[in-house]
Amino acid sequence: MGTFIKKSLFMLLLLFFTQNLFATSIPIDISKNSYLSILPSSQVYIDHENRPLSWIIDHKKLHTYHKRIINVGVSKAAVWISFTLKNSAEHPVTRLIVPTSSLLEEITLYDHTLNQLIQTGLMHTTKEHKTLYYYLAMTLKPHEVKTYYLRIQSNYSPVAFELLIENPKKFFEKDKYYQAFNILLIGIVLSLMLYAFFLSFFIRDKSYFYYGLYLLTLLYQQITYIGLTKIYFPLKFIPYDLEFVLVKLVLLIVTSALFAIHFLDTKRFPKIDLTYKSIILFLLTVLLFADPTDSYSITLVIIIGFIFITFNLFAGIYIYKKGYKQARLFIIGFGIVFVTYMFIITDALGLTSIVVDYNNILMLATVIEAFTLSLAFADRYMILTEQKQKTDRVILEESQYRAFLVEQEVKKKTKELNKSLKQQELLMREIHHRVKNNLQIILSMLRLQSDEIRDPEMSQKFINLEHRINAIAKTYSMLLIHNELEQVDMKEYLDTLMNDISESYEKREQLVNVVTDVGDITLPLKQAVYVGLIVNELVTNAYKYAFNGALGIIHVVLFNERPGHYTLIIEDNGSGYTIEDDVKSLGLKLIQTLIYEQLEGSMEIDTYKHTKYTIRFTIE
Repeated sequence: MGTFIKKSLFMLLLLFFTQNLFATSIPIDISKNSYLSILPSSQVYIDHENRPLSWIIDHKKLHTYHKRIINVGVSKAAVWISFTLKNSAEHPVTRLIVPTSSLLEEITLYDHTLNQLIQTGLMHTTKEHKTLYYYLAMTLKPHEVKTYYLRIQSNYSPVAFELLIENPKKFFEKDKYYQAFNILLIGIVLSLMLYAFFLSFFIRDKSYFYYGLYLLTLLYQQITYIGLTKIYFPLKFIPYDLEFVLVKLVLLIVTSALFAIHFLDTKRFPKIDLTYKSIILFLLTVLLFADPTDSYSITLVIIIGFIFITFNLFAGIYIYKKGYKQARLFIIGFGIVFVTYMFIITDALGLTSIVVDYNNILMLATVIEAFTLSLAFADRYMILTEQKQKTDRVILEESQYRAFLVEQEVKKKTKELNKSLKQQELLMREIHHRVKNNLQIILSMLRLQSDEIRDPEMSQKFINLEHRINAIAKTYSMLLIHNELEQVDMKEYLDTLMNDISESYEKREQLVNVVTDVGDITLPLKQAVYVGLIVNELVTNAYKYAFNGALGIIHVVLFNERPGHYTLIIEDNGSGYTIEDDVKSLGLKLIQTLIYEQLEGSMEIDTYKHTKYTIRFTIE
């Protein structure tokens, strides 16, 4: 019995020794497995010297690999995998070999004769490729057994993946689901990024602006990391995108640091502020002088990123403990992303392989973080409101007595001011009343005098003078009728003035209809007088010269094109007389003086068929 046990142990040890010395991959029956991790049944060799496959086989470098995942981190080493497939079915079977990483740049498949069968990866993407992961389609005939060699290498990105056998139909269905889910996450992060920019614009907070930049950089990095770049971007963009790995990592850290500086208000903590700025300066220096294709530079930035996220979290906790309550949501939000970043960084350094199974974990964490930090504005408002309430209570208690004294003084001054205003209003009204009465006396004297004049020309001059004085007197009448002592209602004023002129000329058997079109316009007293005198002169001229006793129409229009800009139009359908027919007349001189010197306006005259005056002026 003892001899049998010794022989059995010897055979097991011999079998183990020969299996590792002359290792061969265990055949995988693809007819019985539609989903299987094949690395535990494969042989693996990590090649740091870019050896040919024939050398690797001759020197027996391939050894059994017992792990589910390969992770060599950011390294230019090539990963060689040997596996054997068999089909025990009575019909051909097709399966996909899928490396579960979107960042693999070179994927090359060889058969047992060392002939290259398939070449794919980021550097060999075609327009027909529409999946997140690259895949190799393998078809075996009934009872066929084949050994394959797979070479995987990346120059810029971490090499970490699991190698799966998958059913084609299920693989494509699952890929569509993952694409839709990842696009949904990107849409959410994009919305939160726009929200951050929106807040930064409206509340003038730089922290949200830098957080928006951070999310923008993260989106760009994650679109590549998840594998959407090769599907939705031009193929020419992929090589440039690979060379931007170092740039994306640096910008991700720099924008995150700038956000932290402004959100945590680190100026109040000089040492923390200096540390943040030193990290930013160092990373920008690396970006400026380092080779973006050098894996050592990328590894250095990843290590700096590890230091940064650790410092960033503890800085937030420290500042919160120092009484800056607004840091609490920063700690919660970044704490979630901190764990994710730790997994990603340790994976990139080849220390762990957690993210291989959850390549969109950062997007999920970012969505939670962004939602949390989007509430920071409301949280800040609540904190400031609480502080304001405390301050308001103190101020209220201190100001109650002062408010009482001020109120008493205000009442006293208000009473005196109201009394003074009433006195001024009475004086102003009295002045307007006296001016109006004086003008009426002058009008009465002129009318008495004109009744005694027998010379028609002299009589007409007196009538013209009466109309001018009446135009001025009407403005004061309007001010006295209404409570407003400074502004004249132009519609009522011009309507009244036109009625007076019409009554004056109807006595002379003039058949003229005056139509006014004045909007809801009020003018200061001085400008109203000028406008009234201009209208008086032009309308009376039309009565006297335009119609020759025939039926006529005069239009008077006043409107404002825009605030402060007014247009006065006086038009008749008569024979075409204009004030320019009498260059020496007092009326012409008066009109020109009023328009060009007093109103500082302009006048256009159109005498094509009838007479039309267009006067424009501005009141500031």
